[in-house]
Amino acid sequence: MSVPEAAIGENMECLAIVDGGEAVLVTRGDKTRRIPVRWLRGFCAQPGSAPFRNGQRVHHSIELPSVVKIRTVTRDQEGDCWRIRFEGETSDVTVDIDQLMPLKAQERLHGPDPSPFSSADPTVRGTDYEDLEAPTALRSFLETLFRRGYARIRNVPNRPTELSRVARLLGAEGQPAAADLFEEIAAPGVDPARGASGDEAPHTDQPYRDPLPGYLLQHCMESTGSGGETFVIDGMSAAATLVAEEPMAAVELTRWPALFRYVDGNVDRERAMTILETAANGSLQRISFNDRALVDFQCPDDRLTGCVTAYDSLSRILLREGLQHRFRTQVGDLLVVNNRRVLHGRNPIGPGGEIRLACCYLESGDLSSTWRRVRSGAID
Repeated sequence: MSVPEAAIGENMECLAIVDGGEAVLVTRGDKTRRIPVRWLRGFCAQPGSAPFRNGQRVHHSIELPSVVKIRTVTRDQEGDCWRIRFEGETSDVTVDIDQLMPLKAQERLHGPDPSPFSSADPTVRGTDYEDLEAPTALRSFLETLFRRGYARIRNVPNRPTELSRVARLLGAEGQPAAADLFEEIAAPGVDPARGASGDEAPHTDQPYRDPLPGYLLQHCMESTGSGGETFVIDGMSAAATLVAEEPMAAVELTRWPALFRYVDGNVDRERAMTILETAANGSLQRISFNDRALVDFQCPDDRLTGCVTAYDSLSRILLREGLQHRFRTQVGDLLVVNNRRVLHGRNPIGPGGEIRLACCYLESGDLSSTWRRVRSGAID
């Protein structure tokens, strides 16, 4: 049995009962999905209850009968929903098809699809701080951040409280944790690990932490002297280059975990994870690269040479200028970087120069939540 199509915005939507009532075919636009009726039943609101709006399932799986069949489906145009009656029940229930259709996964969950960048592309222009509270500007900023992996805010007041204010605007609940607020000072000779010139090699932050920081926020509070340009590198492009040029090296870095460690006073953190991580479909979804924190590879002895060679190959690819964007950081600039995709660093600072940054981290889910809310009009 089929039901008439119903217009939902620009999409056409319809439901059809199949398999003797044990499944339905849901079609919206060019997307079709077969859904077992027992699974469908778990998302249906009870008759007379308020619509279930928080996106979570209504029923526990163990509460449902082992066999559930559907009798009829009708479209309630006034209520903008589907009414379904299951066999053995005397009342219709409603279901939100939005929760059941195939996700345009990146768009629904995290934001627009990432776009690789290279030095041939223009660097991302900054969003003015005063405009960021406008929903359109906030949405544009987040879409740029999700597509390119980094975004910039200009003219942020030079006050310590402004970093927390931006963090809350982007989705942090309350003040960022004290442990996540910190200061970085870059100057020639400040950190021997960076060399006498004060340069900072490309890296992702704190791979020894669990959970791994999602986004890094850096607010420039002071910038003096020459040099010290910031650069960002699309780690996914670098990883894709490694896959193309040395596929077996890429396999080594997705297979064997690397041990990262940080020890300072009473702090002793370590974590083992792969340099590159792939999603279920095999696509690259994370890079963690930090020369200073890397201790060793957790692999059999006969695989260590392969891991080290692969790591060296990736290190060299990351230094290719074609994968980098470089720009001068001014006082009042606030840079937001996807710490699981984009590496950042700094070119050498001239004698007597110094760059002071107020920093914190945000979870990926915080920014994704803000993007979905502003996109739906919940932030106005």
